Amino acid sequence: MSAFQEIKKVWKLLSQSTNIPALLLASGVSMVGAGFLNPIFAVYFVEQGISFKNLGIIFSMASLGSLVMRPLIGNVSDQYGRKKLIVSLSFLVSLLTPFYLVIRSALGLAVIHSARTVVSESSQPVLSAMVGDVAPEKGRATLFGFYSSVESIVYSAALFAGGAILAWGFGFRELFYITSACFFGSSLVLAVFLKETVERKEETPSRGPPEGRLERFTKGVRAMAVQRSTLGLMIYSFFFTFALRVYPVYVPLFAAKVFGAGDELLGPIVAVSWITFAVVQPFGGWISDRLGKRKAFIGLGLTLIIVFNTGMAYSPNLAWMVVLWALIGVGDGMFRPVMSALIVDIVPADLRGTYFGTLGSVRGVASIVAPLMYGYVAELFSIRMTFQITSVCLLAAMLPALLLIAEGKKIGE
Repeated sequence: MSAFQEIKKVWKLLSQSTNIPALLLASGVSMVGAGFLNPIFAVYFVEQGISFKNLGIIFSMASLGSLVMRPLIGNVSDQYGRKKLIVSLSFLVSLLTPFYLVIRSALGLAVIHSARTVVSESSQPVLSAMVGDVAPEKGRATLFGFYSSVESIVYSAALFAGGAILAWGFGFRELFYITSACFFGSSLVLAVFLKETVERKEETPSRGPPEGRLERFTKGVRAMAVQRSTLGLMIYSFFFTFALRVYPVYVPLFAAKVFGAGDELLGPIVAVSWITFAVVQPFGGWISDRLGKRKAFIGLGLTLIIVFNTGMAYSPNLAWMVVLWALIGVGDGMFRPVMSALIVDIVPADLRGTYFGTLGSVRGVASIVAPLMYGYVAELFSIRMTFQITSVCLLAAMLPALLLIAEGKKIGE
């Protein structure tokens, strides 16, 4: 099949639903703001006099609230619809962002960062479920790869732009305000163009009190947990998230504190891995759809990340660190959209929001523990050791994903 025919197939896939371009546009706008702000969070907190240990506490507190909220929000989206939740949460993120500038204490920053993170991360299972709603089975990994690739390309461009803004003499304050405006713009796009994908389920006349509905939700979660594939997904989600939590904080700090990189370089340094991640994702998803082999790409991608991450931990200089950091994006892009497609493949359609939310809650547990441990390790030993621990966590994520998840079989069947 010619390259033109393949491009035509991808275009047809993207145009099957008006929700796809709406989600791409809104995600792109929000990723501009995220690209401006995410690389400087850790440096901004350290400049406020916060130690590595307190930095770990702040990022752990930020994940605590979303531990409970994500499965609940996912379940609500399964029952009552996704659009209003996505729009409202995006709008709240835009309102909370400027509060970082008026708070100076570690406790205050922990509170506002927790609130913003809970709101932001609670929207992720709903967004993932909505993409799954509109993705056809045969092009599922391709669509997830393209969607994530667009996000990564925009995010990478924003990382460079944020560095340029700082190089031109502007400060962190301007970046916080721009980020707030981006999330506000994203919420407007979603409110105007997004269409609901879930029909609201009408309650029967014999419905019980709120406790009854909560009991039904927890019963459903318990039923999911006994499935072998669910167990594999949960273990994978925990350890992969544990590993990922090192990068937003310690890649910029590694470059700045170990190799002496300036503030204006931090965004571009972070961007190099996002660029390779963005380029590889559509191809990994497309090849997986063509061959129908999800777990093979998952194993290959995670193996590459382990190898390159271990090498980065022992980088002798900034150049080596940047090269290996870029190569980590190759492995990540190879498997991440394929894993998202695999989850949609095996999860029943009426439980997508609940599943993505529950897995998000498992990630929340890892997100609480990981920053604390990384903070203490960096404080007591070295930043390099945080990356060594990450390689062990990636291996612990790969094994259950390959051994426990049943490819091609719906959970519960």
